[in-house]
Parts: sequence; C-alpha cells; structure tokens
Amino acid sequence: MKRCETICRQLNAPSAGWSREVLDHCRVCPACRREMLAQLSGNDSEALALPPALEARTLAAYRKVKPRCRLSRVVLWSGAAVAAACLCIGSGVFFFRPAPDGTPSAGFKSEPVWSGAGLERALSEIGQELSATQQRLGVEDLEDHV
Repeated sequence: MKRCETICRQLNAPSAGWSREVLDHCRVCPACRREMLAQLSGNDSEALALPPALEARTLAAYRKVKPRCRLSRVVLWSGAAVAAACLCIGSGVFFFRPAPDGTPSAGFKSEPVWSGAGLERALSEIGQELSATQQRLGVEDLEDHV
C-alpha cells in the first residue's frame, strides 16, 4: 500500500512525464492504473475506462508475449540459407547426373566419344613428309638455324 501511495503521488505531481518504474507498476496494479487513466483523461475516470474483460485479456496477452532475440533470427535465416544451398546442390546433382547404362539423361545430350587416333596419324604423316623434303633439299635440321 505504501508503494501505491508513492506511485499515486508521482502520478499527481506536475511533471513532463512518468518514470519507467511508475509505468511498470501501473501495468500490474489496477488501482494505480485507474488513477493514471484518470490523470490522462483530465480527472474524468470514466472517459478512458476499458471493459474489465477487455483489460484482463489485453494484460494477459501482453504478459505472454516474449520478444524474439536477435540470435533466434540469425539461426532462422542461416537455417534457411543452408536449406536453399542444399536444394540447389541436390537439384544439380539430380538433373545432371550421368545415366548408369550410358543412355543420355534428361539434363544433357551425350556427345560421341572423340578419338585422337586420326589426328595422331595425320601429324605423323606430316612429320614424315617434312623429313623427306629436308633430305631432298639437303637442309640440315631447322632447329640449328633458329
């Protein structure tokens, strides 16, 4: 009771505003809350009066609400980022995997396997022609002149 009397004196004192302690007390004490409402409405306590059921539900809802900490938001977004990365990697692996039996899969067309045997044969023939030409012309190795 002594605390409520102190709060009521602070509510009635002419000042620019009320302290956090006064507001916190008025949130839990119905008598002091009515006094604060009376001060706000210009000493007409019925002007700002709320129905008791609405006031009780509002206060109960206020007490249940817990502010979300910043860490929980970070964990939520990092989990969503990991899930998105797994989805991207998984879809890439699924759509572009090679078929086990050698048939083309849905992701890409398979090209025929290229063999370099023909190119090696052609390069060998070119090398032989160059050697024969050098011998006919009597030219020493071109590497010595370079």
